[in-house]
Amino acid sequence: MALSNRSHTTQTNQLLAIDNPSIATSDIQYRFAGMQDIPAISTLMIKAYKQTYSVTLNYYTDDVLEKLFGKEFRDKTLPGELNDIQYQFILCEKDTQLAGYAKLEFKENVVYLDKLYFLNEYQGKGYGQQLMKICYQSAYNHGYNEMKLLVWDKNEKAINFYKRSGFKKDKTIPFLLFGNIPTNESNLEMTCKDITPYVKTRSANN
Repeated sequence: MALSNRSHTTQTNQLLAIDNPSIATSDIQYRFAGMQDIPAISTLMIKAYKQTYSVTLNYYTDDVLEKLFGKEFRDKTLPGELNDIQYQFILCEKDTQLAGYAKLEFKENVVYLDKLYFLNEYQGKGYGQQLMKICYQSAYNHGYNEMKLLVWDKNEKAINFYKRSGFKKDKTIPFLLFGNIPTNESNLEMTCKDITPYVKTRSANN
């Protein structure tokens, strides 16, 4: 699999096909992210983490969220990843507002779904399922058959969503804050070993 086949210059702002008629309306769109989307992604991630974790997982304080998705994220981390062929960001917008997004990390033999978040008000409408299909299609278009992810083991809503999308539980691993600070929590590693049933096997991008 050659990561060099990917191009950032052609993907920014490219509208992506919606194959679910129930959400295929003029006020919903999916597209690849560009530099102009950095402030909106930062704002969405802070809000989404508060909605998802703040009630039951007390590690994500305002200070921690600022370190994760604040100034350094906006000024350094996200610009670097948007310019790195190893990463791809896919946005879902509703009425021109950012409703959710996914981040893919392309590794040697597997794609990691690093993030997939929607704000609460946009959940349960089929938007996440469509975004998942787009992630699968992008992975397939770049030569991958397998996708992995990590999810907090108490996030049953997300776990069930991923099960419906073809993922199966692999193992439980410790949750490390900032990647290196031990906590009392755990993540599940989940894998979809064959994404081909969820994609169009012929693509205009190939």
